[in-house]
Amino acid sequence: MDLQAEQDKKASLLGRAKNVEKQLFRLKKIQKEEKEKSNALNELVSELEKIRETILENTEAKKALEKTVEESQLVQLFSEIKKELAREEKELRETNWKLAELSPILEEFRNQREYCFENSQSAIEFFSTALEHYSIEKVKFQIEIMGIVDPQGLEEKFNVVKKGTAYEASTNSIEPLIHYLKKNGIKKGFVFSSELFKANWKAEKNLLVKAEKNILKQLDSIAIQFSAKYS
Repeated sequence: MDLQAEQDKKASLLGRAKNVEKQLFRLKKIQKEEKEKSNALNELVSELEKIRETILENTEAKKALEKTVEESQLVQLFSEIKKELAREEKELRETNWKLAELSPILEEFRNQREYCFENSQSAIEFFSTALEHYSIEKVKFQIEIMGIVDPQGLEEKFNVVKKGTAYEASTNSIEPLIHYLKKNGIKKGFVFSSELFKANWKAEKNLLVKAEKNILKQLDSIAIQFSAKYS
């Protein structure tokens, strides 16, 4: 293959990757609309359940309902919706199978994972265990908003060292340090960095971890021990 053909092939590949990203953003937007649809369906089910309960208990109410239904498009609309939902379910099932088959293509390049734990303590224990697994002795951490935490008190209480805009702490004080931050109102928005991975507390129970693929796989195994959910 000549040089130009190779360059064209790479350009085409990069263009397809950009289009995949574009479609994923589009799907995220559509999913917000799907939430509204899901809410409408749940309300539909709720109303139908109440109607069923009423007509089972009251014969006169059933007769009144029969007249209303006959004069409306309820049955026709209900049949159309059921048919459309069945079609969508079939298409979605087939698409999910295809996406599952193709997902290894992108997983090959994964460099971050968000873990969701049942509680904040499990998240802390996961992080502490991960540091211990890789024999990491020092970590740097940054806090987006200091809140009511006294920087000087932080340094004295946990023997942390200020380095530029970040602090450096010993890993054997990580758990009490995080508990201290949370106790003082900082439940998210702090980032711990080591030479192997970075952990961002996006929420009290959610950690976004960035690392090389092989390290992420090992962290997945550790996260499972603490009942984490991830995708």
